Parts: sequence; C-alpha cells; structure tokens
Amino acid sequence: MKKVAFICVHNSCRSQIAEALGKHLGKGIFESYSAGTETKPEINQDAVRLMKEIYNIDMEKEQYSKLYKDIPTPDILISMGCNVSCPVLDKKFYDNWQLEDPTGKSDEEFKKIISKIEENIKKLCIAIHYLEIKEKGIKIFNQFDDFISIYAKENITDAWYDDGVIIAQEILQLFDDEDWKLLNKELNFKSILWKQRLAYCLGNENNLNEFETLLKLVDTYDEELFELVIDSLRFFKTEKTRGFIKNNPQIIDKVNKLISTSNIVRKKVFEEFLKYNS
Repeated sequence: MKKVAFICVHNSCRSQIAEALGKHLGKGIFESYSAGTETKPEINQDAVRLMKEIYNIDMEKEQYSKLYKDIPTPDILISMGCNVSCPVLDKKFYDNWQLEDPTGKSDEEFKKIISKIEENIKKLCIAIHYLEIKEKGIKIFNQFDDFISIYAKENITDAWYDDGVIIAQEILQLFDDEDWKLLNKELNFKSILWKQRLAYCLGNENNLNEFETLLKLVDTYDEELFELVIDSLRFFKTEKTRGFIKNNPQIIDKVNKLISTSNIVRKKVFEEFLKYNS
C-alpha cells in the first residue's frame, strides 16, 4: 500500500486535517501521514474542534506536529500550498493543493478548507487506484474506455455530472502518450454520447494531447457535441493553441453560423470562444 505524506511548513493545521481525512477516507487505499519542516507545540485547536464536530474525528488522539524526517519515506508527497515558503524536500511533490491557511479565520472559512481537503482526498483515492493499475502494466486507456462506456447511456446523465466526470478526469491525468494514441485511434468507433462524455472531461490548457483530441472531436454533425468541444476549447488560450484554431477557419465559421440560432447558454459559450480566437 502506498504511503502518502501531506506537507506544509508547521504541520499544525491543513496537513493535519489531510492526514486525518486520509486515514478516514483512504483506509485500505493508502497510508496517511503528515509532516512539516518546522513544528508547533500543538495542532490548531480550531481544526481539532471542527474535525470533531463534522466527522467525529479526534485528531489529538493519534496525531501531533512532526518533522518530515520523523515519518516513513512516502511514495507520494502532497503540498498543502505554502506560498513563498514551501518546504524543500528530497522528493518531488506529486501535487500542490494550493490551499489557503485558515488559521485565525472564521469557522466558515475553516469549513471551506476542510471541505476542499475532503474533495481532494477522494480524488487522490481514485488516482492511486488507477496509478496502481498502470504500474501493473495495464493500459489506462482501457480502464478509461470501460468507465466512460458505463456512463455513455442516456438514463444515467445525472450520475455522470455528479461523480463520473470527476473520476474520468482523474484517470485522464494518468494517460501517457501511448494511451492518447489509443484513444484517438478508437474515436471513430465510439458513439456520439461517448464522445460527448469525453469532450466534457477535456480542458487542461497545459495538455496538448487534450487539445489535439478536441480538434478531432470538433469535426461533427452533432450540435451538442460541437458545443461541448467549443466549451472545452475556450480554456486553451496560449498563442500556440490559438494559432491552431485560426489555421482551421471552418471551426470559426461553424460557430458564427450557429450562434444566431443558439439559446442563451450556448450563445455565451460561443461568444467567449470567439473573443479569444477571432
């Protein structure tokens, strides 16, 4: 089982919450630890109080502020988000959650951070599950295909938007170049609804594989799929991606053709796309 360490400077608040929720939500999936490069005499008392109130978890029962060197060597490091003073460690961070420190703030602000940590822990559980599959040599695309196929049915649309899309996006983050090649090779054999689900998942402006897949999906007679693709393409605003779109004037032409007959929501999507790509 993988060891996950949640890191911030003082290991007194956010990282302690993450450790506790990791033990609570990630039991059987990963071992949860937290640490810092400095320590505090006690865990933040507002965090202790609210974790008891919300989850009935007593953080002081098993947890305390500790240094990175005092925990087992982790497989995965997560930074809580330390602004200008992030710890410098001997291992690369898997992710930076960029969470504001709620110390000294209202219960409402504290609860927002706790809720975000809970959401991130759930996503991490999914990512670790598929990461372990990948490490076994099983192609992640095949797992993604099976997952999307479950949701490519009209009668489970609500479940897709509630949970499915979040899991699908986590799986996509584990794709390597071979997985993207497989996906694009199989696109022509997929149903319109499968393609719609895929288009809704894409939009990471730092991932050119996602952008290139959207350019393949945009060539469609299905107006709903076309709208979803344009909606996702709005997030790609670099000079390189805008250049690709301008070199494909048929995309702009189709948006201009459909915009006059679109409803308010679709019109807004199209207008924002044209704002950055005309």
